[in-house]
Amino acid sequence: MAPFRDGTAEDAHTIATTEAAAASHPWREDQIRASLQATSSLSMVHQSNAHVLISVAGPCADVLTVAVHPSHQRRGIAKQLLKAAHGRLQSLGVLEVFLEVRTDNGPARGLYEHLGYSTVGERKKYYDDGCDAVVMRLDL
Repeated sequence: MAPFRDGTAEDAHTIATTEAAAASHPWREDQIRASLQATSSLSMVHQSNAHVLISVAGPCADVLTVAVHPSHQRRGIAKQLLKAAHGRLQSLGVLEVFLEVRTDNGPARGLYEHLGYSTVGERKKYYDDGCDAVVMRLDL
């Protein structure tokens, strides 16, 4: 089995479980299922309980969530998953990718910077707990 494959609605529960274990503010299963069913989305899952959900609108895309189960973190899975997603986005004609990341999530910010994302803005009190978000952009 290839390490990455397209996500489907049947993956919603597993993705929600990974989100709950890995994210400080996880997506709910109903949100995940809706994203997986949207025609404007790209989703990829990894056999080791990791996923990325991306919204695509013409030449632009937004990374909605990316998570790796804690038992599989620090193995380069998120990096590989995002690189694979970037390749898929390029094949769809996407030219730029945006995302928001918590200002207090240093490891994720470092990963995104390593992949070539640059900071283009900040959203004050973006998250429910009042944490700010850094807006990042990648040209494909």
